[in-house]
Amino acid sequence: MATVRDITRQSSDFQKFFEHLNVPDIQTVTNDLMFVNNEAIDKALANAGISWKQISRETLALNSLRRKTWDFSVFTKAPENTQAPIVIQQQTSGDLRMKAVHQLVPYIPPVDPKYVPWGDNYEVVMSIMASGSFFPTLVSGPSGNGKTEMIEQLCAKLGRSYVRVQINPETDEDDLMGGLRLIENETVFAEGPVACAMRTGSLLLIDELDRGTNKIMCMQGVMEGKPVLIKKTGETITPAKGFNIIATANTLGRGSDDGKYSAANIIDDAFLERFAITLVQDFAPAKVEEQILKNHAKAWGIEQFKHLDQIIPVMVKWAAGTRSTRAAGGMDDEISTRRLCHAVKMMKFVAHMKGDTDRLAVQFALQRFTKETAASFMDTYNATRPAQFVDPSVNPEETPNPAAMSSSERGKELLARIEAMKKK
Repeated sequence: MATVRDITRQSSDFQKFFEHLNVPDIQTVTNDLMFVNNEAIDKALANAGISWKQISRETLALNSLRRKTWDFSVFTKAPENTQAPIVIQQQTSGDLRMKAVHQLVPYIPPVDPKYVPWGDNYEVVMSIMASGSFFPTLVSGPSGNGKTEMIEQLCAKLGRSYVRVQINPETDEDDLMGGLRLIENETVFAEGPVACAMRTGSLLLIDELDRGTNKIMCMQGVMEGKPVLIKKTGETITPAKGFNIIATANTLGRGSDDGKYSAANIIDDAFLERFAITLVQDFAPAKVEEQILKNHAKAWGIEQFKHLDQIIPVMVKWAAGTRSTRAAGGMDDEISTRRLCHAVKMMKFVAHMKGDTDRLAVQFALQRFTKETAASFMDTYNATRPAQFVDPSVNPEETPNPAAMSSSERGKELLARIEAMKKK
């Protein structure tokens, strides 16, 4: 088998190799032809009597990250018994860094008319974002209480671009800072969301931070607002003006003792310490939740549903009861604001079914829980909900008392009310 030094002396072997690759010009070829170890290259190497491993290790490894055009005319004859070093020169001028692409585009979210701003955290985060300062912030709280939506809607309100990155146990430096990607048959460095936010001066939204592992420690320098070296390209990115980091989490980075957030990990204290401030966010007050549900009902075209103005306060009161019961150790779970929104929207799809629309909607919304938990939640909803909602068009003093009526009288009264509704 010929070695790399043999190739420098035996131009015929090199010519033969490129002939098998169907390359018309052996003086100028792209590195891609010798980077992928596929069957075509293996066959060409075998026919040329050249060792692939030898070429890969001694020649191509030097340039495996440099996806540009190379000049092979430097492979000239060397005197016998000398070991001349192989030098591959770049045909084009400039440095030898890998080509990098910027595929990610920062995003300014639209204003959501359903969103209701509330609480001190909203005011604090708005002040931080409006200042344009680098002030890493962690917002922690239970799932489904509007942490991420608050940040997104503040970006919409202030016209701030942001880049959102969803953390999971597999998230690593390649996902965050960027990595090698095959684009149009060329291996290039594709910029990651962190690098994109730094370069464009956008807000970096790190969602579900406590789902990450120690692999996120690659962001230590980023968390300090300092320039960061992209190791794969040799480029140093200096954060543009306006760059900032806001992260969300369900815990304070210490894991979940009760198992509710079983995927939450313990985050290294050195990483957590780089957050300038941590904001703890609970569920919204009752009046705010009621307005949120009314906005969702309007957006889904069900704001005219009968008794909706009475159903929404009942749902909010019920959810608050599940939260206090869970806090006291009486339940394993609770009803979030997001789950309430799901229940309200579900009313649109069960309105044609027999039974109370709100009860049916809640029943379907609870099916994500275990049967035991769902049954407990349903019992508490029925206990919170009145047996009958008051019809605003009927004078309460003229409404018969169902408890004082016989079954036949109740049946007649119900039929009479149905007929009256039909006439309307």
